[in-house]
Amino acid sequence: MSEIKEKIKSSTILKVIIWAVVILIPLFYSFFYLKAFWDPYGNLGDVKVGIVNLDEGVDGQSKGEELKNKLLEKDTLKFESVNPEDSNTLLANGEYYALITIPKDFTKDLKNAENENRKVTTITYSPNKKSNYLASQIINSGVKTIEKELRAEISQTVVGTLTDKLNEIPEKMQEISNGVVQIEEGTNTLASSYKQFDNGVDSAYEASMALDSGISQVYAGTQALAQGADSVDTLISSVNTLATNYSKLNSGLEQYVAGVNASNTQVTSLVTDLLTYAQTSDQTKLQSAITKANALAQASQKTDTKAIGNTLASSSKQINTGIQTLNTKVASLNKVTAGAKTLNSGVAKLKAGSAELSKGLETLSVSSKQVKDGVNKLNNGANELKVGVDNGIADIKDQLVKLDGLDEYTANPVEFEEKAYGEIDAYGVGFAPYFMSLSLWVGALMAFVVLYYDQENRFKLFGKNAKRKILRTALYGGLAVAQGLALGFLLKLGLGFNVTNIWLYYGTCILVAVLFLNIIEFLIVTFGDIGKFAALIILILQLAATGGTFPIETVPQGFQKIYNFLPMTYTIKLIKESLVCIDGNLLLRNFIIVFVMAVVFILINGINDVIRKSKQNIEN
Repeated sequence: MSEIKEKIKSSTILKVIIWAVVILIPLFYSFFYLKAFWDPYGNLGDVKVGIVNLDEGVDGQSKGEELKNKLLEKDTLKFESVNPEDSNTLLANGEYYALITIPKDFTKDLKNAENENRKVTTITYSPNKKSNYLASQIINSGVKTIEKELRAEISQTVVGTLTDKLNEIPEKMQEISNGVVQIEEGTNTLASSYKQFDNGVDSAYEASMALDSGISQVYAGTQALAQGADSVDTLISSVNTLATNYSKLNSGLEQYVAGVNASNTQVTSLVTDLLTYAQTSDQTKLQSAITKANALAQASQKTDTKAIGNTLASSSKQINTGIQTLNTKVASLNKVTAGAKTLNSGVAKLKAGSAELSKGLETLSVSSKQVKDGVNKLNNGANELKVGVDNGIADIKDQLVKLDGLDEYTANPVEFEEKAYGEIDAYGVGFAPYFMSLSLWVGALMAFVVLYYDQENRFKLFGKNAKRKILRTALYGGLAVAQGLALGFLLKLGLGFNVTNIWLYYGTCILVAVLFLNIIEFLIVTFGDIGKFAALIILILQLAATGGTFPIETVPQGFQKIYNFLPMTYTIKLIKESLVCIDGNLLLRNFIIVFVMAVVFILINGINDVIRKSKQNIEN
């Protein structure tokens, strides 16, 4: 059995396997990792996300149901509808990586978005970070896209409704314009009618002045009539006195007729009485009566007294008849006097009213001028208002034209056109420079662990005890070239990525492999086990401090300080030139740094080999 083991150990097959493993170690490290995560964002179709719709809807419409159906149609993630009662349990046990919960007032709040009392609706996104943190970050990116689409749709709906309402404004303004036309026609009619009214006011004012003058004349006449009425009162009083005295006269005449023949002395006494009476009577009539009395007295001495008495009696009757007639007329004259006084009082009131009327018409005449100015201003204002409204309608229509398509514009007002510098079409391409560098470092380290520390001494020229040190360094250099070529060829073949320049690509892989192998050789050959430990420490530092995953600015300050002193910092940048895009300055700078480091460590290892060879010769 032991002989079989010895044969296997010394067999060519095992050596080939070991050589293959050593050469392909960098490939194993890079290929399987990059292959597994080459495009994780393009393979989310099986990542399950639950949708919980609590929306109660409004008037039979449910925006929440519409959103849920849209999500179920998407293939970016595996969306599934979940019952609210089971949602938390399914999230907790890892059945779903995340839940999206649509609130019960979702439709109500969206429909109210165009009003003043609008309310922001909240869709709850609940990732299960415990299950897989990176999955929650990836899903979050997808949810952000959905959020953006939903906001755009809501903006489009709200702006569309607002645009429709704004488009109704010209029609409302046209109604206002039509109303202004009616106002304008009314003000024109009012202005025209007012001219007639103003002329009428002027005529009324002039007539009131004439009326006031006429009333003044009437008032003067009634004053004279009133004064005449006072004379009539005196006349009436005298007539009444005359009537009374006449009664006495008539009685005396009767006595006179009876006793005239008896005594002339009584006639004389009668004349005397008549004279006394005449003192209170009309002078003209009095004089006539005196004349008659003297004649009567003279005649009474010459004529027949009886005949004269008969004549006097007859005249007395005539006087009595005249007095009765006068009394009748005096009664009518009393009515005239009363009417004259009433007329005088009424005319006085009429005069006062006429004065007030004249004053009021004067005020009205002045005010009518102000009203006329106001009507003219109103008419002008109506004209200006119509012109302004019509111009406003035209302007609004011109401005509303700008609203055409605004709802679609607000749905996507800004487009981010990506014009990337250094286009990367897959997640794996971005990480390939990092993992290729790590793989070549690990490959160099494993080559020395397997070949340099070979206890069976199967690889004598590569072993620790190899006598030809310079040859051993050269052979390790050839191994590095093989590792670099194998890694570059098989990665390109297996992952199918493109390169900027095929010679640059393979040349970079070889140069990086040579550099890392010479660094590892220097550490292990020079410091032994301490060198192996140092190689692992440097590997760990390069994992964190070379900016291969996260930007170097995001890592702690301690790592940032050693960033510029780590070889992988420059190998990652150099490989990017061959995988992403070539920048002449960066390519030259990083190539020179990597090349110089490779030359330096090659020279160091060569010098060390010469020194060891010299010591070995001396010892021998």
